[in-house]
Amino acid sequence: MKDYYVENLSGNHLHRVYELADEPVRSYLNGEIEYSRKQILPGNRVLELGCGYGRILKALASESYVTEGIDNAVANTELANEYLRDEPGIRVHLMSVDNLDFADDSFDLVLCTQNGLSAFALDPVVVVGEAWRVTRDEGRLLCFTYTESFWPTRLHWFRAQAKAGLLGAIDETNTGNGIVACVDGFRSSSMTETQFRDIATKLGLAVSIHSLESGSLIGEFKSSHKID
Repeated sequence: MKDYYVENLSGNHLHRVYELADEPVRSYLNGEIEYSRKQILPGNRVLELGCGYGRILKALASESYVTEGIDNAVANTELANEYLRDEPGIRVHLMSVDNLDFADDSFDLVLCTQNGLSAFALDPVVVVGEAWRVTRDEGRLLCFTYTESFWPTRLHWFRAQAKAGLLGAIDETNTGNGIVACVDGFRSSSMTETQFRDIATKLGLAVSIHSLESGSLIGEFKSSHKID
């Protein structure tokens, strides 16, 4: 099966997606970044899954911790090398989220931003399990998705992407209840609090659920033995 994001929404096309963001969407995107930044401590090693062309990595860049990203689209990693050329401390790798080429317990914080668990179109239990494998036992894995209240803003953003030719026309019959469908086969769903909790149960992890006024729902996975 072809990966729609690799084939159609990577590199400069992905960059264009974020250029189309209006003020409510930009607030949502900035909310993810600010929340993530607050979770990082000096000396931490941070990994972003599905980092695209490095939009979030650049915003998180700091000399006080190490930041890395992975993506499975060559166009994204090539653009990231250009986009991040003034940030030599950031490393981007061509890699799949379900087969991470990192040793166990490599990172203090792993970020799965921008509705990644849905966008990857893989079994989210497999993705979270692999991400947790490379997370230190005292570390955390943050998975971001959309709140239900963000739906009108999200749909408006996807309509703008379709109008710009980045997506096929919206399939109105099959769009709704948190799912955006297009006539060319594109489909974007989202995660729910129940799904986050089910994943944690299957993997023997603890999970805390947070929501941001800007539109993010966050599943924070951590060891079931970790005491805050």
